Amino acid sequence: MNFPTNVKYTKEHEWIRLEGDVAYVGITDYAQEQLGDIVFVDIPTEGETLAADEVFGTIEVVKTISDLFLPVTGEILEQNEALADQPELVNQDPYGEGWLIKIKPAADADFDSLLDAEAYKALKATSPPITAPAPAMCSLSFHFKLTMTQIIITTRAESMIPVIYHGILSRCIMSRQNT
Repeated sequence: MNFPTNVKYTKEHEWIRLEGDVAYVGITDYAQEQLGDIVFVDIPTEGETLAADEVFGTIEVVKTISDLFLPVTGEILEQNEALADQPELVNQDPYGEGWLIKIKPAADADFDSLLDAEAYKALKATSPPITAPAPAMCSLSFHFKLTMTQIIITTRAESMIPVIYHGILSRCIMSRQNT
């Protein structure tokens, strides 16, 4: 397992590397190994300024979607466009070509509260493995309308059906609704 010393780490398994007045952010080698094959990365916060520990996006693996937390306060300048076509770069090179975002850290960004490589190794050694949560159970009536073709699909049944979320196929248990 790789623990570069030129980055700082969070307890949520993100890393940050400062280069001049910008910083690169990604997930750790440990996180990508525990999550498995990454199939999609969604960063809807480009251009926004977020506080430390706020969610800046999500990462999807075969079994789950996980939130991504910003290590320090800053403005999201750019997302790694290469991940749109090659999300597996996060698995192959998490500290290099698999970076997620570039940020401009705030003037008061607290890098000192983050972990160095040795502290992160110790945290990893005492932390339980990262596990994917079970598929969500939901109770709702599914209603989907395609306005261009005026096709309406309504499902009111107790069954597993695929639901598309941000272009990624997820499963949701639908429950019977009384009409």
